[in-house]
Amino acid sequence: MIRATVKTIPHPNPKNLVDVWANIVLKEIEKQKEEERSSTEKQVI
Repeated sequence: MIRATVKTIPHPNPKNLVDVWANIVLKEIEKQKEEERSSTEKQVI
């Protein structure tokens, strides 16, 4: 589950801001998947 709080603020380049947020979200998802993989591997061993 991903919980997010969004606060809107004016931004001079909104498209760039969307790209930045997308990268942050993707990195967090990848991090969570890696943690799940690690915990699964530890349970198997």
